[in-house]
Amino acid sequence: MRVWSIVVISMIFVLPTGISYGSSSVVRNQSSALGFEFGMSEKKAKKRIESRGRRIVQNTVDSKKIRTIVVDGAFVEVPFDVEGLNIRTRLEFWDKDLVASSLLIEASDTQSYDALSEQLTDYMIDRYGRYRFKESFMNTTTLTWHLKDVSVVLSSNPRKIRCKIEYTFKSLYQDRKADEYDKAQRPDTKDAAKDMFLK
Repeated sequence: MRVWSIVVISMIFVLPTGISYGSSSVVRNQSSALGFEFGMSEKKAKKRIESRGRRIVQNTVDSKKIRTIVVDGAFVEVPFDVEGLNIRTRLEFWDKDLVASSLLIEASDTQSYDALSEQLTDYMIDRYGRYRFKESFMNTTTLTWHLKDVSVVLSSNPRKIRCKIEYTFKSLYQDRKADEYDKAQRPDTKDAAKDMFLK
């Protein structure tokens, strides 16, 4: 059964409005996409996941200290037929704050993927207008919208029969990039000390 409806479409993928933030931190409790809030702590996000009885299928930290949590299912209504689809929600935390949330959708076959990709593209354009950028690389096509406080990316990969919708809060993302740049510019104290003794 299709879940397309005007009510559902008007409620899904709600983006933040009137977000304000200080020099280094975002004001919390602002609604973001996919049932969570940008700036939400990792601890609170896990409590929400547990309260919904959802299963965490991935919880990892990369070399840049970005924690990624992937959960089975979606925390919002979706404007497409979910039958035969594998849907997961991915959350990315930097400095224990939620900086990005994604909906990962994998189809069961090429036919269902084609229908899904078309529906998502039409929906996103209808909701956010014409995309700002379109890029194709390694079998993946991405459409990007830049809103006031949030960047939105729809990516589609026909080879993997998979689509992804990603919302990134610009302020926290820019803070993370600035922090990474600052760290990269700092001299390695261990190497400096080693060089001093070698001279």
